[in-house]
Amino acid sequence: MSPTTRRYAAAALAAAAYLALLPGTAHAAAEPDVRIGDPRVSESSGLAPSRRHPHTVWTTNDSGDRGVIYAVDVRTGKVTGAHTYAAKAPRDVEAMGMGPDGRLLVADIGDNSAQRSWIRVWSVAEPALGTTAAEGIRYTFAYPDGAHDAETLLVHPRSGRVYVVTKGVPGAVYAAPAKLSATQPNPLSRVAAAPVLVTDGVFLADGARVVLRDYGQVHLVDARTWQVTAAAALPAAPQGESITVAGDGLLAGSEGADSGLWRVPVPTADQASSSTATSPPSVATSTATSVATSGAATSPALSAPTGSPLPQDRDMDTTADWTPVAIAAGGIVCLALAIWGIGRARRRDGD
Repeated sequence: MSPTTRRYAAAALAAAAYLALLPGTAHAAAEPDVRIGDPRVSESSGLAPSRRHPHTVWTTNDSGDRGVIYAVDVRTGKVTGAHTYAAKAPRDVEAMGMGPDGRLLVADIGDNSAQRSWIRVWSVAEPALGTTAAEGIRYTFAYPDGAHDAETLLVHPRSGRVYVVTKGVPGAVYAAPAKLSATQPNPLSRVAAAPVLVTDGVFLADGARVVLRDYGQVHLVDARTWQVTAAAALPAAPQGESITVAGDGLLAGSEGADSGLWRVPVPTADQASSSTATSPPSVATSTATSVATSGAATSPALSAPTGSPLPQDRDMDTTADWTPVAIAAGGIVCLALAIWGIGRARRRDGD
């Protein structure tokens, strides 16, 4: 085999390996530990552990649903509670989190078309099980550098500090102010780079480590430097969307009807080598270090009304998320070009 042929063959193998990691292109999905079979949960996007109810996580549907969160028994997959937190439907809810004060955060941060000038997060007192309703506190946030699509909300387990991780190539980590205002937009600050196409994440209990997931892997991140320190493969799923803490491990979820939940371990340091090749270098600053380690256990507090008024509600964003499709198409084109190049090189070698 000539050097040219070997180069094309290497490119073909790389493209094939890349396609295998994408949602819908991997081998058959692994059987989950439990499935959420309730038809009300048709597009589970985001998970948050309960503080009030044992063996329970909260989830919510993606864009197109009302402002409702659902309690799920992780032993059976049954929905045990439905709580309405907003009278008007949010635009594109993508993530959830649990604060140190026992309040759930519901993140309306999706923006597939990258057109929103603001995003919103509801703070909701964790309700009882059953059917309940109570309006949550709504916070508005603005990026410093234009609109971004995001599917990840992080809540520090001690300080309650809120972070948003964008879903980009690469993504980025943005920190909210330590003290939130419910009467004016809260400016976000970019503090670090993030791995590619992050679909959810969560702080671990120690507050020093963060877990970020994409469609095929889970990354362990140092919360002081935002450097990836380890990574591991996740069970194959049709569209891996969510992750949260579950005891000493993690609970990963997928989107869609009858969605699955998988118990997975936290990645360990001996898996760090696999993360090096799949994650961009961190660009963490001293700001990132200070916000990741801030404060004792408090919740984001309200501030007095000052500055710009809150923006008005707009129509719901129901734009389809074509990111995985576009990336898969690009991988297929690369694979086809590599195969064509191998054939051409062989014909030239034969001549």
